[in-house]
Amino acid sequence: MVSTVNCTGFSGCAFSPAVKEITNRRDDDKMKEIINLHEHDAKTCEQDAVAAQKNVKYEIVIPMADNSGSKIKVDVLREIAVEMGHHFDALTMTPHQFGCWSPKDSKDLFCEHVSSIYAVRFNSTTEKIREDKAWMEAFARNLGIRLGQESVLIITDVVDDFTKTIEGERKQTLPESLVEKTDNFFSAVRG
Repeated sequence: MVSTVNCTGFSGCAFSPAVKEITNRRDDDKMKEIINLHEHDAKTCEQDAVAAQKNVKYEIVIPMADNSGSKIKVDVLREIAVEMGHHFDALTMTPHQFGCWSPKDSKDLFCEHVSSIYAVRFNSTTEKIREDKAWMEAFARNLGIRLGQESVLIITDVVDDFTKTIEGERKQTLPESLVEKTDNFFSAVRG
């Protein structure tokens, strides 16, 4: 039987054969050696866990109109973005893109206006990646039903180690030359 330890959310680190062998002996004189080896294995496991953490990008592509061509309400798009933002704590939305596909029974290419929403989860453990993928699949399935779509594209990608947030300088307000005079962030979606 292999003993496992769960350190910093990374499961699957196995204790070294030396710990297992000493543990099997149950010799009281060897208890200190077991503790030392166990601490060494835990440190190694923690180093492995940190090395195994990934920056993962989760993206979903949603239609801007239903199948008849009627535009989806801005409030609905906002709700979708808010729900994903709550799960991942932050997101980026690209409201104007074209999504194209070819139906199985046709050689024609159909294109429509779509929006892309993505989030990056930094330093994700294997377990967290599995949870986030399951959440994204359920989210996409529910959106497909809600928006009457045959399918909804989701993309999960491990992104380069260089992916990170770069510190800026927070300002409460910006100069007037940089600020739009509209109350509706999604106003460009309607146009």
